[in-house]
Amino acid sequence: MRIQVVMGLLVAAGLLAGCAKKEEGGGATGEARAEKPSAQSGSTTGGGSTGVKECDDYLSALERCTKNAPPEAKAMQEQALKAAREAYAKADVPASVKTAWASACKQAADALSSTPYCTAGGGTAAGAGDKAGAAAPGSGAAAAPAAAGTEGAAAPAAGGTAADLFKDPAVAINAIKAKVGGSPVKALETIVYPDWAKMQAQDPKKPENIDEYRWRKGTLEAPIPVKLSGNPDLKTIETNLYSVDDVDFAKLPSLVDDANKRLAYEEAKVTHIIVKRGLPFSPDVRIRVYVNSPRKSGSVEYDAKGAMVKEYK
Repeated sequence: MRIQVVMGLLVAAGLLAGCAKKEEGGGATGEARAEKPSAQSGSTTGGGSTGVKECDDYLSALERCTKNAPPEAKAMQEQALKAAREAYAKADVPASVKTAWASACKQAADALSSTPYCTAGGGTAAGAGDKAGAAAPGSGAAAAPAAAGTEGAAAPAAGGTAADLFKDPAVAINAIKAKVGGSPVKALETIVYPDWAKMQAQDPKKPENIDEYRWRKGTLEAPIPVKLSGNPDLKTIETNLYSVDDVDFAKLPSLVDDANKRLAYEEAKVTHIIVKRGLPFSPDVRIRVYVNSPRKSGSVEYDAKGAMVKEYK
């Protein structure tokens, strides 16, 4: 099995600088990551144009993913699509950035096309929801331009000792860190479920390589090679990585409780937690707690130390 990851290629070009700035006196100074509607661009089926045709196409593909998603991935898809639309509607993108945006959005759309339920006819694939997510600050799914995902997550292995990782994630995180080696361990993404966890980590001996490590019921599975789409150079890879030691995983139990209280959905439960950089919108490491219920879904974003950043309802 091979896992595919689309890197945040725009980061290496320094496009995050000044993303909070606005245009003044007619000068293009802002580097915000979305664009207002443009007459030259098409439009997404769920709203106005982003101003970049390739990004409109990406959002259309994401809408298709959401429509065809199997039940186990439906909530994640709906959250991802909503967050992507909100992110693209926020600000202008300078004209000089459009070419890079177009290329990155095309790569993200291509990545979605290999997820079964994102193509015509739908289909189901366990774990495919990890791949077909959207570009929102701190989201843990496929993004434009920063995307990450997996293909075919296996079902939990039989045997072993069960553990509630929402109460004690250290047992899985420490086991993975010990297996990866190196100091510090650097990861592209860590996802924690109630009963298993996975981390896409840099090989300390071959830093250009990323492998995925999965912990289930007290057992570490064999690492899976991760294919990085776009053949990013080491500098780009390093920009997307974060030190696992910088994340306060001990706070996860309290964040699970906090997210449930903040969203307060009827019959809600936390489904998973994603830890990664908030690229392309922010270089900061974000912890995102996803909450789902029969009627609503949302998420709460925290910084690496557990301070609340934003609610997504």
